[in-house]
Amino acid sequence: MSLLRSYKPMIIVLLLMAGIVAVWIFGATYYSQHIFHAADHKYKLSSASHPNRLQYISSTGPLIEVQPGQDDQVQITIAKEEYVVEKLLDHTDSPDSQEDSSAEYLVTYPDGEVYRVRESAGRLTAEDSYGNTVNRHSVYIGGVRKLAEDEPYYHPVAFVQAAYEKHQPLQGQRWLYVLSILLLIHGCCLFLFERYQTFWFWMSFEWIYVKNPQPSDFYYFCTKLGGIFTVAVSFVMFYKSL
Repeated sequence: MSLLRSYKPMIIVLLLMAGIVAVWIFGATYYSQHIFHAADHKYKLSSASHPNRLQYISSTGPLIEVQPGQDDQVQITIAKEEYVVEKLLDHTDSPDSQEDSSAEYLVTYPDGEVYRVRESAGRLTAEDSYGNTVNRHSVYIGGVRKLAEDEPYYHPVAFVQAAYEKHQPLQGQRWLYVLSILLLIHGCCLFLFERYQTFWFWMSFEWIYVKNPQPSDFYYFCTKLGGIFTVAVSFVMFYKSL
């Protein structure tokens, strides 16, 4: 028992270091990964991909295969159906461009229907052959997706994002993740360490208006409750960051 007590500070330091490394690795990998959504399925690049044929996988949707072609065309296969994305113009790397659209693509569906996708100010929008905007929001009734008249099952923007990684957003919200970790540390310290609780008593400046100020037992009790609440909030924020 005495031997374990003598190594206790070292064990705590090692556990803290392991926790910091785990938090850093998770944040560096998860929030730096590019994703996109097709028919409300989240896709990410598969480790089985190679430069001539990319594969995007989803836990709920079919495999998407992307094969670069010639003349700025990309062939995309999903559920044994082939789609073609053709790049018409691309000024995304030229911030001084005066064009209304910094990038423009044509997406051809297996039935021959063609949609035009434009990128402007970092936002992708799609139009059908009549110039009507294609809505990106899916409608569900009783848990079943309901397509509007002439609405494609897969939105044209999804194919452009599959064809060009630069149009894929990063996964999650990194800033919210960092904030949740800071709140978790703050909440744990509020609950576990009396010196930390006392520090916040003096930082509150309530002692200025009290003679012989000292934190009471009730103050320590409330601080522990605040620590529990803060930890709960940090878990909610972490979930929201995913």
